[in-house]
Amino acid sequence: FCKACLETGYRVIVATPNDSPSQLSRAVTHVPIAQGNESFRVAVGLAKKFQCQMLFLCSMDTLLYTDEARDAIKKNELGNLALYGFWIKPYAVIQRTLMSVLSKGYRRASRVLGNLNDLSMRGNLKRVFVLDEDLVQNPPTLFSFPFEYVPDPWRPFIERTRQAAREKLGLPLDKVIVCHVGDDTRRKGLLDVLTAFDQIDASSVLLVRGGRLNRRTLKKRKLLERLQQRGAFICFNRWLTEDEFDLIMQAADYVLIPYHSHVGSSGILSRATGHRRPVIASDYGLIGR
Repeated sequence: FCKACLETGYRVIVATPNDSPSQLSRAVTHVPIAQGNESFRVAVGLAKKFQCQMLFLCSMDTLLYTDEARDAIKKNELGNLALYGFWIKPYAVIQRTLMSVLSKGYRRASRVLGNLNDLSMRGNLKRVFVLDEDLVQNPPTLFSFPFEYVPDPWRPFIERTRQAAREKLGLPLDKVIVCHVGDDTRRKGLLDVLTAFDQIDASSVLLVRGGRLNRRTLKKRKLLERLQQRGAFICFNRWLTEDEFDLIMQAADYVLIPYHSHVGSSGILSRATGHRRPVIASDYGLIGR
């Protein structure tokens, strides 16, 4: 996205957390922020501070569901700022089953939808990019704003042997490696995997985890220590660069996607496909299909 904007002649300013890996072009101005999910007002404030004409939100799901965002929109704090962004979970508000309507995800998605419609009426919302291939076959009728479908992307496959990738990461060459990469919230199933590994003979199998562990996972300290002492678990508990992400995928024999009731698509699935790695996944929703 940054590359395309630069090639078009735009000046690009990116705000990311202080400790996130930076692989941005030197032509991009980097503004460090405290954490990944800053408030909508912070995003708008930064855009105004740097006199931006356009604001691109990487996750409308996290920035546009709050009462604070609603208040900022009502008070017309955006002025003439043009808004674009990714909406990752529109399916939560489109697939109206009884269970979905009662869920937290439905309430959040409904707030996002309401704010998007309001922004569109005010003229600020220019384009929403929807990351859900399922909607191509089932077009939504709830959207009064312009949107485009975007498939989950992956970087071009880089030919590297499994052995070379493992040597680069310092992983054993003689074990079957399964990996779990990315977010580790409850719905991503990491604790299920850790519990399963604790109950099996993992002498010839290794679980490799890439990405930060959240507080809920870190509370299972004894379980984590037990698996690590047995040599059944290795964790890269940090932000991963794109190259590290590629290396873990290429070092693995299998990629784990044991998600709980995940209706939509998966960037990890697309990534595994790009690296020609088989996945072990739930048979639910778009991933299962």
